[in-house]
Amino acid sequence: MASNRLSRELFVEAAFRLLKRSGPSGITMRALGEEVGADSTAAYRHFKNKDSIVVAVLMQLLEESGVTTDLVGTPAERIMIVAKGMRRVLMENPELAVALMTATEATADVPAIAATVVEALEELGYEGGDLVRCYQAIESLLIGMALFDGGSAPRNWEIRQNRYRNYQYRAFETVSYSEAMVEACADDAFVAALSAVVDKIVAHEFLGALDGASTSPRR
Repeated sequence: MASNRLSRELFVEAAFRLLKRSGPSGITMRALGEEVGADSTAAYRHFKNKDSIVVAVLMQLLEESGVTTDLVGTPAERIMIVAKGMRRVLMENPELAVALMTATEATADVPAIAATVVEALEELGYEGGDLVRCYQAIESLLIGMALFDGGSAPRNWEIRQNRYRNYQYRAFETVSYSEAMVEACADDAFVAALSAVVDKIVAHEFLGALDGASTSPRR
């Protein structure tokens, strides 16, 4: 394959195939080269490392799902749009959630979508350590719930349905009537949790619980 055909988009598509086929560990520079019919260093023409490729896959999937960095609305609305879009992408591609969680390259590209959240927090008046704490709360809620809800795919809703049935409480029995109901309940729980966090952040009440609870300086 001619080198001028080895575009960035080609490597992103190849990385997505490897991710679906072999999970995060399947994305290596050697594997990418083999996937596109090139040598093991070819991807370095476009990416710093494999984690940067994972970020590129994320951004491509977000764009395809309609979530871009060019958003309008209040800071809270923009945060909710980003988080809900990320939720959809990560639930459809649980391997990607694992890849993002285990990314270790310090020089990897930062997802451009992260800047959308950071800028929204800055508009709300957050800076320094408080900005990072708010961002971390949103990121941890998003990726953590995606991993918990989708990590056992494709049987994730069947597994949770069975667990709910074992709780022997009427409320859980009602929700566990079907896998679709279990899934809807999990999605509703995510939106409710996210909304609660964002509302507290907007009201500048979110970090109040930390007062006197941490020995770390808050700057």
